Amino acid sequence: GTMPGATATDPASYCNPPAPSVSIVKATNGADANDPNATGVPAIAAGGTVTWTYTVTNTGNTNVAQAAVVVSDNTTGVSPVFASETTGNGDLIFNPGEVWSYTATGVALNLVLPAPVGVTTVANSCTAGGTQGPRTAYTNVGTVTMPGATATDPSSYCNQPAPSVSIVKATIGADANDPNAT
Repeated sequence: GTMPGATATDPASYCNPPAPSVSIVKATNGADANDPNATGVPAIAAGGTVTWTYTVTNTGNTNVAQAAVVVSDNTTGVSPVFASETTGNGDLIFNPGEVWSYTATGVALNLVLPAPVGVTTVANSCTAGGTQGPRTAYTNVGTVTMPGATATDPSSYCNQPAPSVSIVKATIGADANDPNAT
């Protein structure tokens, strides 16, 4: 305020409180595959290569050192590692709005066999939205943790469907299964 012969000022400031937040999208061989029964779930032959990609976004308003951003998987032996900064300024600080990518690789299991310890499978899945007979799906969950925030996202794969064949033999245009039929 002011008065004749004197002036006083008092600045005021405020900051938004820290609000850490993070999101993760896990993909299996490029497919999000959250629902093991949905269309688009990868069909991978037993012994085939599996690549999991974990896309992590800083959705909060805090800066986080790279070492404090931890991406993990619930399956023993699947160990995501930092791959690249998809969007950002390259300073190894996970700034608000930045998107980082992590990857892990593995070998597809034979899902007809019992699952090894530490592996999650989902029976009666892999129907591709109801267009295929049910099989067992492999499902694992990616987790990102940083100070004050965590997020998870599942992803699945199926083995390739078993081949099937049917045959109808016709004799002079007629299905002649019964030799006594007229």
